[in-house]
Amino acid sequence: MEFGAIQDVIACLPRGRTLFYYFPDRYAVALLSRYLGKGRTVAEVKASGFAKLLQRPALKPVVAAKGDGQLTPDDLAACWAVQPECYLLTLGSWGPETRNQWSSYYHQTSRPGANLVLQLNFSSTHNRSYRALIRPGRRAPFQTSLHPIARRGFHTLAWARLDVDFDTGEALIEEVQTDWLRYAQAAKRLADERRVDPEMQRTIETVYFNGARMDAKALQTYFDEVLRVHMRVWDEAMLTAVLEFLLDELATRRIYYHDYDCGRRLKSIEGSGPPRSLYSRLPSRFCFKKGRTAPEFLMAKPTRTLKTLVRADHVRFWMLDFRECGRAVTPGPHG
Repeated sequence: MEFGAIQDVIACLPRGRTLFYYFPDRYAVALLSRYLGKGRTVAEVKASGFAKLLQRPALKPVVAAKGDGQLTPDDLAACWAVQPECYLLTLGSWGPETRNQWSSYYHQTSRPGANLVLQLNFSSTHNRSYRALIRPGRRAPFQTSLHPIARRGFHTLAWARLDVDFDTGEALIEEVQTDWLRYAQAAKRLADERRVDPEMQRTIETVYFNGARMDAKALQTYFDEVLRVHMRVWDEAMLTAVLEFLLDELATRRIYYHDYDCGRRLKSIEGSGPPRSLYSRLPSRFCFKKGRTAPEFLMAKPTRTLKTLVRADHVRFWMLDFRECGRAVTPGPHG
C-alpha cells in the first residue's frame, strides 16, 4: 500500500481505543455467522467450506439443538455465555513513506510500499497484574520498538501486517506475530533454569532479561497464571480481529494469507523463519483454502521474485472468499 493511503485509513476510523472481546472458538462463531446470512440448514453448512466449524466445542451444543433444521446467527448468540477476554485494538503502519525507500529484505512486504498494521493490545486487567509482578519500570522486556507495536500507553500482545487494495477488494495478510509471548516464554525459561550459586550456596532469585530485572518467582507466576489464557487464544483472537476489521471497516471481500514457503521467498525471510503453524494450521482452522492463485494486485505489477515463482509454479496462497456469504452481523454479548 502507499503510505499516504494507510494514513487516510487510520484518519477515517474512530480514534482512541476499540474494545475487542474474545473467547475460545469465537472465530468459529464469527465465520459461521457470516456464512449463514439470514439462515441456512445444518445440511447446507455441512456441505460447505465452513463445515469444520460445526465441530468446534463452542458450537456443538447449538448444532445438536437444531438437528438438521435451520441455523441462524441469532442461534449463535448463546455462545457468548462464556466470559470473554477483553483486548484493545489500535492501528499503525509499517514500512517506508516512499516506494524508493522500500526493501523486501528489511520490510518483509510482498510488494513495494508499506503495510497497515492492526495491533491487539492487553487490557488494563492484564496490565495491573503485569506491573505488580514484573515491575518493569521504564523497561519493556517483552516487546521491541523495532516491530510494529502500538504507541506508548499500550502493551501489544500481537499484531498483523496487512496489504489492502481497494480497487480489487482484496487484502493480503502479510504477517501475524507476537513478541510479548515469545519473549516472556524465553524469560521464564531463565527462571526455570535457576541454579544454586556454588560459592554462596543459595538459589538465584533474580532474572535479567532485555535490560529488565525481575523476581524469578514473580515471573513464573505471571507466565503461568496471567499469560496462560492469552497463550491459548492469541493467534485465533488476532486473526478474528483482522477478518472483522477487513470485512466491516474496509469492505474487503476476498482475503489472502501467505503460505509458509511461498511467503518466505516473497518477503525475503532468511534464517529460522516464523512458526510454521501460523502459516499452515492457523489459516486452515479459519477455513482458508490453499491455491495457486496470487492476489490480483500483486500480479498486476509482479516483483522479480513473484515472476520467478510463477514460472516455477511455486505460487501458493491461502484464500477466504466472502463474496457469496450473507452479510450477517456477528452476534455480540447481548445477542
